[in-house]
Amino acid sequence: MELENLEETKTPDAKIRIGFDVPASECRATYERTLKELSREVAVKGFRKGKAPLHLVESRVGMLARSRSLRRIQSRSVREILRRKNLDIEELAAPVEILDSSPFDPDETFHLNLLLAPEPKVELRKYRGLKLTKRSAEPSETQIESSLRSLAERNALYESVDREARETDQVIISGRGKHPSPELTKKLVLENYAVVLEESKAPAEIRNALLGRRKGERVNFSITFPETVPEEKLRNATIEYDAEILEVKERTLPAIDEEFARELRFDSLEELREKIRLELRKQLVDAAFSELEADLLEKLREENPLEDVPIWMIEKEKRRRMEKLKRRLDQSGVALEDILERSRKSREDFEAEQEEIARQVVHTSVVLRAIARQEKIHIDDRELARYLINVAAEKDTSVESLMRKLRDENALEPLREDLLKEKVLYFLLENAEVVEEADETGAAETAPRVQEAAGDA
Repeated sequence: MELENLEETKTPDAKIRIGFDVPASECRATYERTLKELSREVAVKGFRKGKAPLHLVESRVGMLARSRSLRRIQSRSVREILRRKNLDIEELAAPVEILDSSPFDPDETFHLNLLLAPEPKVELRKYRGLKLTKRSAEPSETQIESSLRSLAERNALYESVDREARETDQVIISGRGKHPSPELTKKLVLENYAVVLEESKAPAEIRNALLGRRKGERVNFSITFPETVPEEKLRNATIEYDAEILEVKERTLPAIDEEFARELRFDSLEELREKIRLELRKQLVDAAFSELEADLLEKLREENPLEDVPIWMIEKEKRRRMEKLKRRLDQSGVALEDILERSRKSREDFEAEQEEIARQVVHTSVVLRAIARQEKIHIDDRELARYLINVAAEKDTSVESLMRKLRDENALEPLREDLLKEKVLYFLLENAEVVEEADETGAAETAPRVQEAAGDA
């Protein structure tokens, strides 16, 4: 394809802006080919399809012919530019963007401006035979005992005591918050409100106000509401509470014996231990694979460094992560500020952390795509179809509806990209040197699952 007056400039964010002209002769030839194709589709009185003079066809479908010709010239121009730049479509970090163009006229030169985002170059040094460590998925006795203790804590009894409140005690309070709006003040009531004083279970303001206090004493503390609460006037508002301590209760853990197992609807303590072992094994398998994958990606970045990651790629990934986090927090009714406060992390530190994670994700993605090209790994239409059939079955919908939804959300190609990365990861794991090691970490998360199983028994 003939192109004229090419002008190329690099943008500050490492993209390439290319402007050029398509000669009028090329525009006219494309337009006439399009008219001939349309003549076989359009009925013109007195002529068989495909036999009508082009000027009559043009009088009927001239606007459609111009629109199709414009799209064809744009598409062919993009392919020609990529050919001249010796770039494959898979080597672009983002779709080619058409910035602007002149109006299309089949008898005039057509001007077009494109924006290319070439993927950063990476020299693949080593990705086969990476040495990885895999955690054992067989639960240890230490882990089982730890899970039993956690289960006992979930079934603890609390009995009233006449002393100052201590760590792990439960304190019952009643009180009211103060707000300028009398209507809201009526709603800010804590009636027989139970607070467990463990650090992980109570907001710091309430916990600090109650530790060391006794029944009958009054306490003051503040609560900052998240921005997700339904009442608009309470969003991000800090409310001062005045409350009375009604009762201090001491925690008593049940003995871990046969009776304890029967209370949880197991026939014996051994049956309970076996249930915990199975739940732990499931957790350890998932955790071991996640850690193995993280180890693989870290070594992959170390062995295949990437210089000068374009800032726009980092910012795009960071925005994607933040939007995903916001949706998750909105669904759970938790504010980001509360999470930052609990983790004692500033907003600036959090932003810097997210930027570094985004940089690593971009680095990893570039390396994985480069490996896919070198090893000729791809996701064909049949693999994509099989995946969509499985997802449609899980969601109890049709493949057509799922495809339509993905297209409407422009999510089909990102899905193919995710499947490709997953396929490359399995290729790398198959070609890695994996050594298994024992694991002695606890797994207290098992307790809730065993408790649920007991309730279902």
